Amino acid sequence: MLKREYDNKSLAKYYFEITSQGARDIWAYQKISELIAGLEEINLAEFYRKHENFDGLQVRGIGPKTKRILELLLTQGLESTSEIIRKERESKLSHSTITHSKLSRDQSGGKVRKGRTHF
Repeated sequence: MLKREYDNKSLAKYYFEITSQGARDIWAYQKISELIAGLEEINLAEFYRKHENFDGLQVRGIGPKTKRILELLLTQGLESTSEIIRKERESKLSHSTITHSKLSRDQSGGKVRKGRTHF
């Protein structure tokens, strides 16, 4: 069920707003956002309302991660989606840091070497 009714340009704007937060390279997010805004033959909100998901959406450049964010925007709204994605990034970053630290200890005989990690 749709929580919000967004046109493609609004979805594109909010998609970019959410995905570019804290990103080192926003170029890809900008391109996907432009692609979403430029869709004339498909109204994404209407497509979602009709199919209840974006599984059947066949637009080159819009993959599963983008579809998920678009679905969240339509069903949860901007603020909730932004919070969900932020928490997921923090969790992924935290997991990455823990894994990196463990690898560093494992490969240095149980000691973490200050300043550099050898892989």
